[in-house]
Amino acid sequence: MTLASFLNDHKRALGLMLLTVLLHIVVIDWAGGRLAVPASAVVHEQVVQAQLQAPPPPLAQLPVPKAQAKPPARPAVKPSNKPSVTPRAAAPSAPPAEGQIAPLPDSLPAILPDTSPAAMAASAPVSAAADQQPVIPDTPPASAAPVLPAPPARPGYKVDVPPSAEMAMQVVRKQANANPSYGVGRIIWTAGAGHYRLQIEAGLDLLFTTLNLIDIQSDGMLGNAGIEPVSKAERRRGRSQTATHFNRGETPTITFSASSKSYPLAPGAQDTATVVMQLAGIGRADASQLKDNKPFEIQIGEEREATVFAFFSVGFENIETKLGTLRTWHVSRPPRPGSYSSQIDFWFAPALGWYPVQIRNTEANGAVTTQTVTTILTATSSSK
Repeated sequence: MTLASFLNDHKRALGLMLLTVLLHIVVIDWAGGRLAVPASAVVHEQVVQAQLQAPPPPLAQLPVPKAQAKPPARPAVKPSNKPSVTPRAAAPSAPPAEGQIAPLPDSLPAILPDTSPAAMAASAPVSAAADQQPVIPDTPPASAAPVLPAPPARPGYKVDVPPSAEMAMQVVRKQANANPSYGVGRIIWTAGAGHYRLQIEAGLDLLFTTLNLIDIQSDGMLGNAGIEPVSKAERRRGRSQTATHFNRGETPTITFSASSKSYPLAPGAQDTATVVMQLAGIGRADASQLKDNKPFEIQIGEEREATVFAFFSVGFENIETKLGTLRTWHVSRPPRPGSYSSQIDFWFAPALGWYPVQIRNTEANGAVTTQTVTTILTATSSSK
């Protein structure tokens, strides 16, 4: 086959191939123009020229601005961890004249957060864990010391407290299946100028000395109700000293150093020492008050609690003392189940100013301690 015949036979195919080659050349030329970096993107080096200038004039030559009055400094706001509230924009006002202070607006924008309980509750985040935790009150819980109800009102008594005196007592203690024990006691009563002091001492006689068993001192005032104790201190052998306080403020109460209890203070209340002198004052003021067959009651502040004692008049009795046979008025406080288990008896001598001339304590176990007067010393006379 000749070349002429080959070209003639494949003329159509060769034309297509030539057209394809031309199209590829056009496409490559177009793509090269697209991918070429533009001339504007080429960074050319630039020459920076520096020019020296004269320095600025010294400070002394600068114009001084006119002094303007400074507005008053506002108090600093203490930072708070609570969410702040954005202040509301104040309305624009005309600037003050030169040398004057702009007046404060009638109402300043709020710059402190709202700390009311409702606002804080609304802004506080709520979580499931918080719902499960107990709410702690803002105020502390009330004192754990129990305040017992006040005793019922007691009828008032006329009282004429005895004058100052010192009484010496003989102490005899008897116990079952034991020999009696002997000792000495002393009652020092000082009254005047609206105040009093009562001291009671008791001890056992030993071979060359006396063993102190108890010391009591009560201090207070004298008023319309007779003796009004303020404080009583008591010390027993082998035990720490205790104190009883009669608080006569707006809310009268009886409190104790050995107990957290608190009792309302009733009119005419006494302590364990002054009750004997209060009874003597009742007899001095009007003996018929002790002759009534009905019991009369007095609130007594003891070492740890306050108890209402019920006293009964037994009547006249003669007793033997170092001062001879004395005609006395016997007053007794028998045991009261649930309140006290011992019995206390007092004997007062009307002929000797109603001073107590004998005191007896009968315990629940049968032990009996009796104090009987041996001497009475007063400012005007003495009895031996």
